[in-house]
Amino acid sequence: MSRVFSATAEPSRCQVFANHVDFSHLTKNETSISERIAVACRMNESTRQIIWSSIPQSLYLPERLLLFLERLSGQSLCNSQ
Repeated sequence: MSRVFSATAEPSRCQVFANHVDFSHLTKNETSISERIAVACRMNESTRQIIWSSIPQSLYLPERLLLFLERLSGQSLCNSQ
């Protein structure tokens, strides 16, 4: 399955999170914490997009998923002996 990332694509998890959480009751310090969480979510989403775009789409989905998880974790997940 090919993912297309554009302005018209589905909202990211961060956008969905921000739209469903009311931060109006938080103090200034707590708002700072919520902003940090939002930034971390956006960074995670960017990382996922970069990793997926670096994996050839010609591979079968199980192979693509394995490569994605290996690149995300930085470790080999195969038991090659």
